[in-house]
Formats: sequence, C-alpha cells, structure tokens
Amino acid sequence: MTWTTRHATGALLAALVVSAGVANAQARRSSPAPAAGPRSVAIRAELADVLLQSRQYDDAAREYRALLRNDPRNRSYRMNLARALAWGQRFEEAEAELRVLSVQQPGSASIASLLLTVRQAMSPSAEIAATWAAERPGSPDYRRILARALARDGRHEEAVAQYDTLIAQQRTAGLFLERAYINIERRNHAAAESDLNAAIATRPNAEALVLLADLRRWRGDLGSAHALYTRAHQLSPNSAAVAAGFAQLARDERPAAAFLPQVSDGPGWQTASTATTDNLGALLTTVAARRGFEHGPIGGSAGAKLLRLTDRTAVADKALGYGADVALAGEATHRELFARARASVGFVNNPQADAVPDASFTLAAWVRAWGAALEASTGPAYPSLVTLASFLPQDDGSLLTERSATISIAGPIQRLDIAARRQVSAFSDGNARSSLEAFARYPIVPQVSLLYAGSSIAFAQPSTQYWDPARYVSHSIGAEYAVRSTRGLSAALRILPGLAWANERPLSGPDSIVQRRGSLLSAGAEFGYRGESWELTTVFGYSRGRAGDYERYDGRIQARYAP
Repeated sequence: MTWTTRHATGALLAALVVSAGVANAQARRSSPAPAAGPRSVAIRAELADVLLQSRQYDDAAREYRALLRNDPRNRSYRMNLARALAWGQRFEEAEAELRVLSVQQPGSASIASLLLTVRQAMSPSAEIAATWAAERPGSPDYRRILARALARDGRHEEAVAQYDTLIAQQRTAGLFLERAYINIERRNHAAAESDLNAAIATRPNAEALVLLADLRRWRGDLGSAHALYTRAHQLSPNSAAVAAGFAQLARDERPAAAFLPQVSDGPGWQTASTATTDNLGALLTTVAARRGFEHGPIGGSAGAKLLRLTDRTAVADKALGYGADVALAGEATHRELFARARASVGFVNNPQADAVPDASFTLAAWVRAWGAALEASTGPAYPSLVTLASFLPQDDGSLLTERSATISIAGPIQRLDIAARRQVSAFSDGNARSSLEAFARYPIVPQVSLLYAGSSIAFAQPSTQYWDPARYVSHSIGAEYAVRSTRGLSAALRILPGLAWANERPLSGPDSIVQRRGSLLSAGAEFGYRGESWELTTVFGYSRGRAGDYERYDGRIQARYAP
C-alpha cells in the first residue's frame, strides 16, 4: 500500500537524523580505541566519515565495510555503516548490521530506536513481522509493523484484529486511515467510511478526506464527494491526489456522450449475449464470457465466445464460429491527466475457413471531463458488415478481414455534451471504408435531453458481399429520457428521426451512381442495475436507414460479477 512506504520512509529519515549524534557519541565512548596500525586506517576512517556527511551513502558503506574487516567489533564503524545503508534506503542490509549491534550492546536504547525505524521502512512478510513482535510483545510499534505485513499478505481479517487492539490502546488518525484501506480491500465500505470519519475527527488530513470522497463518489453521492474534495484542497492546495479526485469527479458528473471506448475490463466475471438481425435476413448471435483481474494499476482478462450467423436469403444459410483472446491493460494518473491503455490478442475460427487473428490496441486519455482515444484493430470483417457472405470463406478459402484505425473525442462545452469519431478501414478484398460520426446532447429539463446524431460513410470500391455506398450522409434529431445513477437502477429511452442521402452503385451498372434520399429512424431502450459487486444491463435498439429501405434490430444482455 502506498501509505506504508510513504509514512515509513518519512519516519525513518526523521528518526535517523535525530538519533545520529547520540548513537555515534555513545558508540564511540563504548568502543575501544583502534589498535595502532598503518596510517591508512585512520585516513580511511576519516574518508568514510566525510563520505557519510556528504550523503555519498554507497561509497561510505563500502569504506565502513572495509574498516570492519580489520576491526569487526568496532561499534562506531558498524553504527555508521548501518546509518549509511539506511540513508541509502538499503534497509535489509541496515537491519542486519543493527541486529549485530544489538548483540554486541544489548539494552541500548539508541540502537533499538534505530532498528525500529529501519524495520518500519521495510516490507517484511507476516511471518518475519510476527517474529519481531514476539520479541517485543508489549510494543505497539511492532504490532503496527505486523498489522501492515498481514495486510500486504492479504490476511485482512488478522490485520484488522491487530488494528483493533492498537486503536483500543490509542486512537490516532493514522491508525484509523490504515484500517480504512484494509476495509476497502475487504469491500466493507461502511466500515471504511466509519474509520475515515474517525480519522478526520481525530486530525483532519487531506489523504483521509480524499479517500472518503472517493468512497462517496463510487456510491454515486457526487455532491458530498465534491464537498470533501474541497475540504482536502483547503488543507493541501498543491496535492496531486486532490487534483486527480476533482478530475475523476468531473468525468463522473459528465460522462462521455458517445464513442469513447471501454479500455478496462474490470475485475471479476463478465458475460454478454448479443443478437443483431435485419430485414435482409441476416441474424448474428454471440455468447461471450470473460474473467478479469486487477492488481494496482495493471489489469488483465481472458475471454471466449461462440457465434452463429444465419441468412435466409443465402444458399448456405448459416455458419458457426468461436474465438478466444487475452488482454492486458494499465493506467496512470498525473494530477488532472488520466490515461489508460489496453492490448488484446486472440483468434476467431470458422470451421469452414482458416482461423484469423483478432487483435486490438487502445490508448485513451482524459483531462477532467474531456477524453480522447486512439484505436487500432485487426480481425474478421463480419461484425461491421453483418452479412453471411462476409463470414463465409472467400474464393481462396480465407475469411474476409478488416484492419481499422479510429480516433475519437468527447467532452462538455457548457451544458452541451459532444462527441466525434473518425474511422478508416481496409478490407482483405482490397476495398476501403471511411466514416465520420458526430453526436451531441443538450439537457432541456432534468432527465430530458435533445439529441443530434450525424454520420458519413464512403466505400472506395463496389462489392457484391456487403452494402457499399460511394457516399452516405445522415442527420437525425431527437430526444432522450434518462435516469442514470452510479449505484442502483438506471434507465434510458431515446428516439431520433432524420433524413439520409446516399450515392449508391446499382448491381446492374456498378460504374454508375444512383442518388437516393429517404427518412431515418433510430430508437433505443436501456435498463440496468448496479450493486456493490454486480451489475446487469439490457439494451434494445431499432434503426431504419440506408435511405429508408433497411431495418435493423439489436439486443444485448450483459452481466458482471466481481466477488
């Protein structure tokens, strides 16, 4: 945990500076004078002292080790060696030297104090920390070292028990804060909030306020989170954690209107079932399952899917397939900048054709509520074309594939939320497609917004396997009713009528262009419920487009469980 290293290192440096003079004087008084020898020994000792004082800790440690080889019982040399190792953050080596000193001079308060400070800066296993605590059964400092070690090892119940004892002896803000981190890892958010409130009441500090604000934000209480971030900013105006908290709050208050991709799969299990059908007779169904994990800023997942595509107008009326992939994701935060990256690699197999790679890379970044993303992918072409011809083997036995590059951006301007996406795709049959999409949302009353959606699509060449307009432009304006919440029930209903213009290539004369115009209509409904560790979402969609003669229906049921 970040608080362990930060607090322990600070305590180490303070204690070393305070104890340096006392420990050195005591060690020199209790050590015998060096035996008469070559003048080089005195010169080396003086050199070692100068190196230590000039903060050249590795060089000083090397010189003190050389001196100890000639005089292994010289406590002055060993104490300065331990000090050089500790100041150089070589804590395990410093601890070993201090144990030797403890045997040479048992009962020394200054050696015991320095040893404690060094051990507080270490990250021992729970077994080693338990040995230290057993040597000093009445020491709350060593009990705290043990509690931290138990937490690092994932033994949360035992760690909380140790903190319970410590807090019963002395109620401090630091102890409450450390126990709050453990309760968050246990997903006991109520206990974590209680600890954080107690920490703030004992001694208000920015770290506890930010963590409590994060908890309030996670459960959807954005107003309370804003007030807590403001208090933290007053205590620590230059805190990077406070700036990052305000930036994340801005994203939660104004989530991207559209197009920004999901860059992290999240921990736990996810399942999704989708179906897409149209009035031309195609029906694509998929069933997928995924298992994700997170370890700090790094996450990963593995998934598998089954799919079936049918077409009642084709001679071969159906095709089956399956696929699998693995993904790795990471994130980084610097004040108001938040970035995520995700890479996945896998395959999709159609028993009638060779397996094809299915890979992607996504990089997304946000500054407060504004976000942008860059995506590159390669894989089968049927998800975007939705025709059986694009899923069945080509004349050479291969599956039609698509390579795409996409850039998207979204964010708020005053009350208006906007989003745009640009994509270029190259298909393995030599064709190419370019598209541009735009979306805007403007609230007129609470829960009701006006919507705009526009798109432009163009194919470079004609094709008999899928819809291939030379150019297609659409504009729609509609409304949305939405009730969205971070926790609990969310719902959204939307409808967008519009117009479309198409330059199409007729099959009878692919070199000629036919201009068409027609009406559009798209409608959708979304319902979901999000709990502390699970989520269920259903989405239904209908669209009529392509100059009014094409209809499509979409459905999706998705579940997530993170124990």
